[in-house]
Amino acid sequence: MQDKEHASIDAALTVARGTIPFKIAVDGSIMTIQIEGGKKPIVFDQMAMTANGQPTTLSKEVQEQVRKSAEKLQPVLLKFFFSNAPNPKKVSVSSVSEKVNNETLNLQKAHIELSGSELTELLKLFLTSVLADEEGLKELLGQVYDVAVPIIKEQMKASQEQMKKDYPDLETDSPTGAMPNLVTAYLDNKTLAVEFAYTTIHEYLKKAVEDFDKTIADSLASSNDGAQADAMFSDQLTFKADYLIDQDQFVRKQQFELTILL
Repeated sequence: MQDKEHASIDAALTVARGTIPFKIAVDGSIMTIQIEGGKKPIVFDQMAMTANGQPTTLSKEVQEQVRKSAEKLQPVLLKFFFSNAPNPKKVSVSSVSEKVNNETLNLQKAHIELSGSELTELLKLFLTSVLADEEGLKELLGQVYDVAVPIIKEQMKASQEQMKKDYPDLETDSPTGAMPNLVTAYLDNKTLAVEFAYTTIHEYLKKAVEDFDKTIADSLASSNDGAQADAMFSDQLTFKADYLIDQDQFVRKQQFELTILL
């Protein structure tokens, strides 16, 4: 990793028939995937796509705002996640000498192992912890408000102006025309917006925790491939990660291994 916008990754997909090496290069929002033996690399712009994979209608300026906002929120989200995430059973820290970019360094190695059989238990513990962390969740929502609301309001304003052009006879006091004003009134009041979001999320989490065991059981029972679903939540699925950290608490190198029985 050169910086937050430039990185390269060497990886391999290993299946029964053999190993398929591939490389990933990240340059800003552009990601390039080169599969060994492939005639052409796969290139796509992460900021130019919506969540469902369709081209975005956002302008380049708004896309850049979203990128910067996501960058600001990342440490806040990580802090909240690690404050509430339970530790897997297999976690260890040791001192090692490791070569990073041809330079041998003295580092701390944090090793984590996780199996599929632990996933449901850890997820339930995480949701329970988040449910109890009123102060942390409200702080997170406040940070999200500060970063996201200015972009949302700007987009709403642009949409209203476009609607006026497309529908000049639309009355602002009609139900359709008044809706943006109602939303804006909520967005202008940070305390109200955060409390509304917190209450909604809290009630959803409360229901999710109460019904957690039944929801998981029902999901497994209704799966089209019961054997595959059982394997995903068994010791047949394993995830291993090594984080190599220097004395300034900067992650200098990461290694991941995911094994899935198909």
